[in-house]
Parts: sequence; C-alpha cells; structure tokens
Amino acid sequence: MNMPDFDETIVDDNDSYHPRPDASDKMRKLAIGLGAALLIAVVGLLVQQNRMSAKQKAFDAELREAKATQLRPATTLRKHRVKPVYAQPSAPTVNIGAPNPPQMIDLSIDMSEDKSSAYMITMEDLSRGRVMVIRRMARDSNGELRLTLNSSAFGLGDYDLQIEGYNWRGETSLIGWVRLGLR
Repeated sequence: MNMPDFDETIVDDNDSYHPRPDASDKMRKLAIGLGAALLIAVVGLLVQQNRMSAKQKAFDAELREAKATQLRPATTLRKHRVKPVYAQPSAPTVNIGAPNPPQMIDLSIDMSEDKSSAYMITMEDLSRGRVMVIRRMARDSNGELRLTLNSSAFGLGDYDLQIEGYNWRGETSLIGWVRLGLR
C-alpha cells in the first residue's frame, strides 16, 4: 500500500494539488495580527496622552488662578458706612477698588430703621455666583450689621450683598441690597 506524502501536497476530491500551509505562513499571520494590535495600542495611548495633556493644561490654569486669588495678610483697616438700597443696584454702592497690599474692609451696614433682630446676608459674585451666606447675624448696639472682610479673599469684580431680615417665625423677607465694587 502506497501512502501519499502529506508533507508536500494535499489532494482533494477534484484531484487538484494545493501546497500545504506550513509554519512560516502561520507565523506571518501571527506577526501581522500582533503588529495590528500593537498599532491599535499605540494609537490608543497617543489619544489618551492627548486627553491627559488637555486636562493637565486646564489644571495648571486653575492652579494659577487659585494662586492669584490666594488669601494674603491685610496690612491696614478701611471703614465704610453704607445704607442698603431697596432695589438691586446696577452700579456699586461702595467702591473699594483693588487695594495692594490687601486691606481689611470694615463694612458697617445701617439697619437702625428695620425692626428685625436677626439677618441673613448672601454675598454673590456677579460673574461667578454665590460666595457666602451668613445666617442669623445680629446687629450691634448702634443698629448696624458689621462685616470685616479681607480684600484679597475676593477676585476683582462686583459683589452683591442681599440683606434679608428674619421674622418671629424664622422666615426671611428682603430688606435691601449693597453692591461692592472691587476693581
């Protein structure tokens, strides 16, 4: 009985001869597949690095802004007396400027005409939003609400102080507005 030589050719039903795939063809296909996978991985890494670079730039910009508005010690005290206005002002009620070196701004808000004994003050930066809320603040014996603020704690811009008074049920009602101008 004569056995066909399977190492060289394969005979199918049509009696046509096909060369048998050898190990070099399998290795070539494996190398192409691995090369494609490596190329996809490298492209993915480059895309990820680009995203991280953009995030790093955004983080650096935020860090620079935070350092620019970093709280610094105040060297002097500057007093301002103000009466609240009843409608939200379109221009600053008090112009503070941009003191350099920073100053403590002592703000005395005259509330002697109001009957409330406790107040809520909401401070908002017109360009960025709410900065702080002070609840249940009492006026002093002169009928004034006294706030002392470090000028370096705030960036440049206009700040609205909304003053609300508490009634005996703990509900608030609008008393007036003060706009601070730091420019």
